[in-house]
Amino acid sequence: LALWSGPVSGAGSGSFMQSVPESNFVFGSGTNVKKPALHNPVFLIGILWDTFFPESLEWSSASAMALSKINSMNFIPGWEFRSSFYDDRYTVGGTIQGAAELSRQGVRAVIGGTSSTLAIAAQNFLAGLNIPFISGTATSDVLSDKVTFPFFSRTIAPD
Repeated sequence: LALWSGPVSGAGSGSFMQSVPESNFVFGSGTNVKKPALHNPVFLIGILWDTFFPESLEWSSASAMALSKINSMNFIPGWEFRSSFYDDRYTVGGTIQGAAELSRQGVRAVIGGTSSTLAIAAQNFLAGLNIPFISGTATSDVLSDKVTFPFFSRTIAPD
């Protein structure tokens, strides 16, 4: 897969970050990214992450490798999976800003929420747009309520 590191436009609260090698990911924090025209339809996945945790770079590298593998397997024929990262700065405000920016980019789902509080903030925003949200770290029982959080899912057991 080709790595794209095209021009960045717009003013954002964070800094534009380098892409992980051998990926087709675009990393940003509050930036608008212009992407080249694509031949295949794209399934864009948003990732809310934060540089507060040292493991974030390793996690984003693993995400890049996973999507590269999915694309090489032609998981859904004719579709390409891409991801856009937003640094939420481990704050509720940053999480809501990130969810808003990722939704403007046209994501079809968002992964993230490094705490239950951040996952609740993201899901409260994204649910109004019918955008699914998946967290691997949010364990609050509150998030199990499918009436309140119909688009929330997790990969870890609740408390």
